[in-house]
Amino acid sequence: MPRGDVPVDVVIPYERGDLVARIHTEGQVQSTEHLADGTRVVGRVPRALAAVLTAL
Repeated sequence: MPRGDVPVDVVIPYERGDLVARIHTEGQVQSTEHLADGTRVVGRVPRALAAVLTAL
């Protein structure tokens, strides 16, 4: 696991599939779940990406 990664548990709106792809590319996905309002992703990502995700 890269240094500086932080845990995330976020629901990403379906229209922001680009962010789900970034999590898979830049981080480590522990689980995903498809909900009515988006994709829930649990995992670890770099701090910069975590900042983008928390702004949702």
